[in-house]
Amino acid sequence: MQMNIYELIKWLRINKKNIDGSIIKKIYRTYKNGIILELYKPGLEKKYLYLIPGNFVFLSNQKKNLESNSFILRLRKEFNGKNIKVDILDLERVVVVLPNDSSNYLVIELFSEGNIIVLDENWIIKYAMFYKDYKIRKIAKGEKYKVPTSSFSVPNKYEDFYNIIKNSNKKDIVRCLAIDLKLGGKYAEEFLKLSNIEKTKKSQDLSEKEIETLWNVYFNFINNNSILYDNRWVEDIDNVFENIFLKEIEEDTLEKEKQKYLKIIEEQEIALKEIEKKIEENRKIGEFLMKYAWIFSDYNIERIRKEFENLGINVDIKEEGRKIIIQLKDQKS
Repeated sequence: MQMNIYELIKWLRINKKNIDGSIIKKIYRTYKNGIILELYKPGLEKKYLYLIPGNFVFLSNQKKNLESNSFILRLRKEFNGKNIKVDILDLERVVVVLPNDSSNYLVIELFSEGNIIVLDENWIIKYAMFYKDYKIRKIAKGEKYKVPTSSFSVPNKYEDFYNIIKNSNKKDIVRCLAIDLKLGGKYAEEFLKLSNIEKTKKSQDLSEKEIETLWNVYFNFINNNSILYDNRWVEDIDNVFENIFLKEIEEDTLEKEKQKYLKIIEEQEIALKEIEKKIEENRKIGEFLMKYAWIFSDYNIERIRKEFENLGINVDIKEEGRKIIIQLKDQKS
């Protein structure tokens, strides 16, 4: 589950004052390609800042870290001991951790597949978790970092909100809210439910009163710190995304266990088929020996070969020490 721009703005509004001015004690690797910043600041209750690329951010009082890798060790060298502040870039789902000495910047992209990128003081990419050429922008060492361009800005005035609704080319109002206003499906449907507006209605067909009612719901939403989770409004955003994170870890762990056991079962099935094949081969050998035991009354290879030729059975016979090895050739029908 990804944090939308409204949830990220609310999260920052709640936590910026707590995070700004804190010191990074240590950086850890965590699940889902994420990192944890252990923060120090007098009075800071939740000291672990989780930055999960492609997903969300949250503060927690517990640390669920994994073994460090070279990327984490490099981040520690760059940022341990730094006094920081946190912000959002250009109202996009991009979180930036800014050391007060402006030496390097840590960028976490929450959109798409996500990424963690380190920039120098001139916003030139020093290194990243993932390198990729998106055509419109390139994540590569030495490239100038660019945030994906967007004409969208969160409407804070009724006139802007009204224009988005009336000028939408989407099929219906629910798609207008979800896509044009970047609210996503769950918020779009909830807003229309609270406004008593049919979601299949076209945006252009909404009356002035309906738009005003919808605006009031929207305006209340952007000016409080509640988010919609599990069909209810909650204010503890950190707790919501921590629960989502822990649940996804559990699901991923269960899926990995499932795949491990499925692989074991698959290997056992292959082994069983090999055993069954061997049993069948030994059964045929046993039947063959029972049927033609009289041929092997002595170890005269030439006589044994002649007996098989008389029976029309094509075989290769060779002698190894005191053993006679017989190999049946493909038999013509």
